[in-house]
Amino acid sequence: MPERNLKVALLPLNIINGEPDANIRLAFDMLRNVDPDTDLAILPEMFTTSFFADASKMSQAVENTPDDLFVRLKELSDRLDMGICGSVAVIEDGKLYNRGFFVLPGKELVTYDKYHLFSAGGESRIMTGGNGISPVVDFRTWKLRMAICYDIRFPVWLRNKNLAYDALIVPANWPEAREFAWRTLLTARAIENQSYILGCNRTGEDVYGRYPMESSIVLDHWGKTISKADDSGIIYAVLEADRINHDRVRFRPWADADEFKLSSI
Repeated sequence: MPERNLKVALLPLNIINGEPDANIRLAFDMLRNVDPDTDLAILPEMFTTSFFADASKMSQAVENTPDDLFVRLKELSDRLDMGICGSVAVIEDGKLYNRGFFVLPGKELVTYDKYHLFSAGGESRIMTGGNGISPVVDFRTWKLRMAICYDIRFPVWLRNKNLAYDALIVPANWPEAREFAWRTLLTARAIENQSYILGCNRTGEDVYGRYPMESSIVLDHWGKTISKADDSGIIYAVLEADRINHDRVRFRPWADADEFKLSSI
């Protein structure tokens, strides 16, 4: 059970396709301007490159990403005493992965390779999916889990058995054309799992459409929006430990949930 509140910040970056240096500079500038009492900052999906369904161009963009990116993120995390998470495209053994990450002060890097690849957008054609469920990470008495964008369409994958996690973090590149689905799915995941949901979408536009800043939101465990953007475009929320603990005792659908096993992994 969480023992203290957790202040979170969403950084809905306007990602430039295939320009990792520019995107990393923007991300680091925003991270340095986050409120100093922030516990956890979330970056969008594939924040260094964005996504485009061209394997050659995607590989070239990833190869131009600095090799020491995670080292630099860890140094910044330690200096700011703030966790940082999101996802980046990486190449490993000649294969492209959409890799989620948790960089936490005083802890080792934790990663998760996106399992559900978006076939309609060409992601499954050029990327390799992960082979396991995203891990639950302990941070400042909170249990955190990650789902990357399309993952949220698969409720069994994210079922919060026996309250295994308290907050679900969702980095995304989810265009405005499917905005209703995005908000509905995030809301459903919050309610059915009695979990805070932190949905950090990109902004700007690309070949898939526009990405409004308003689509980056934090929902409480009742599915209500609790986040608010400041003048810089950073979105803040406070996850309340006493409230979620109290409500999980008062209202207990998690205790009546069905047993099941995933057979796809």
